[in-house]
Amino acid sequence: MKAIEKDTDRAAWELWLTFDGKAKSETPFNKFLQKIKEPQREKDNRSDDEVIQDAEDILKMMKRT
Repeated sequence: MKAIEKDTDRAAWELWLTFDGKAKSETPFNKFLQKIKEPQREKDNRSDDEVIQDAEDILKMMKRT
């Protein structure tokens, strides 16, 4: 895990170095690295009713088998 983390840090550093001066000043490397390491979450745009309906459909399918 440590080797993967170091490899990620190195790749992020190399990418950050390609930024122009303005981008580097707006986003220091430590903030850039922190942003890269944050888990990416997909936003679910369904309404509450749609989520409930999907759950009910799954339960119905499970009862059939």
